[in-house]
Amino acid sequence: LVLHPVFTVLALVLARMMLRMVWEQAHAVAGHGAGESNQAIILGAGETARRLIAGLHQRQGWKVLMLLDDQAELQGLRIAGVPVAGPLSRVRDPSLTALATHVIVAYSSQEAALRERALLLAADAGLPVLTVPDAEDLSPVTATAAGR
Repeated sequence: LVLHPVFTVLALVLARMMLRMVWEQAHAVAGHGAGESNQAIILGAGETARRLIAGLHQRQGWKVLMLLDDQAELQGLRIAGVPVAGPLSRVRDPSLTALATHVIVAYSSQEAALRERALLLAADAGLPVLTVPDAEDLSPVTATAAGR
């Protein structure tokens, strides 16, 4: 009688573990397939990059490896657990980009000079380059006005 509750709890724990394993496997297959992931280096460590990390990091097969930014006061910091690993020019370093599959430029259009420089450096990295659109680019009002 003393061991009956222990065995019951043990059986429930094992059942929960099995259900969780099946769910994780099904989720991985439905998302991107088992083992396939996208690993990104983000150029820029400002507000745009913070929002990008909040929506992207460790979701749907994406992992942010590091941030690169020219601002000296940001270098060495961690933003949402992701390190700011140095200036933008480090994206050209093959040893730094060896694990990455993408480079994402996270500068707004108000920072046009920085965004242009980051795009040029990202193109030299030899990886696919993505950019983060501004909120105005995603607004349906702006899209409607631009279509006229």
